[in-house]
Amino acid sequence: MYPESHATDGGQLPSDLEKEILQVLKRDGKIHAIKSYKELTGLSLKESKDTVEAIAKKYNVKTEHPKGCAGVLALGLVILVIVWLAVMP
Repeated sequence: MYPESHATDGGQLPSDLEKEILQVLKRDGKIHAIKSYKELTGLSLKESKDTVEAIAKKYNVKTEHPKGCAGVLALGLVILVIVWLAVMP
């Protein structure tokens, strides 16, 4: 477990912890990064969320999902093609 550190209160995170959280943030998203940070440091959910958001801001990592229905439309199109191929002789 890492010592309690807060990136949002002006403290410096150990660089290996910051790198690890940054990797999780980029690979798995904000929720997983917050969970990992909370587990590694023993800090509260609020403190972990604030720290992960500070890391995301520092490295300009987007943490919000785009709004819109493109994913739903793509899924619908895939289902439509599968059904169409299934009924074609």
